[in-house]
Amino acid sequence: MNWLRRFFGNRGFVSGDYWQGRYTSGGNSGAGSYDQLASYKAAFINERTERYNLRSITELGCGDGNQLGMFTVGKYTGLDVARAAVERCKMLYRGVQGRRFALYKPGKTDPLKFMADASLSLDVLYHLIEEDVYEQHLTDLFAIGKRYVIIYAWNKDAADLKLPVHVLPRKFTDYISEHFAEWELIEHEKNPFPASSFGQEKGSNAEFFVYRHQVESAKLSQK
Repeated sequence: MNWLRRFFGNRGFVSGDYWQGRYTSGGNSGAGSYDQLASYKAAFINERTERYNLRSITELGCGDGNQLGMFTVGKYTGLDVARAAVERCKMLYRGVQGRRFALYKPGKTDPLKFMADASLSLDVLYHLIEEDVYEQHLTDLFAIGKRYVIIYAWNKDAADLKLPVHVLPRKFTDYISEHFAEWELIEHEKNPFPASSFGQEKGSNAEFFVYRHQVESAKLSQK
């Protein structure tokens, strides 16, 4: 792709540059944000929005905003490293109440300014190639979510697989267990559209993982 050469040249891969280049060249968030996968993810999130009484959600990596159109949460904030994606979302949801968007700069953006009942990361973790960016994403994700953190990603150490330049899966549940002990995994749902059966366009290796803060768990146990 010509835009890859234009943005990277002889430099090493930079995930933020990749997505900025992808959106400015007319690309979108990928197959996972459209059609049956987008509908599946939206249904999962909407059901948890009601089940856990989530009044606000902040998504870290909102992308082009396509699947957001199916979300029912009252207040939504979308953050993204690609300015082009943020501007696209602002235009798409201009005048829509309860929707706001901002540029996310790993290590510089204050996550506490975007705290919500739940934080959301959909199809993002395995696209964060740089280790420091990956770790900062998780740190901010768990700082933003006051009660819940919802992750949809490929939970597998697969550095040895031959994958596209912008894909690097990791077993993130191990990292979370080690670094965010105050959070507990309360849900893990396998994907009803696995890539092994539906292919890479209509299927996915990603699965849902829902974490709840122990303070929230303590409150629920007292009811």
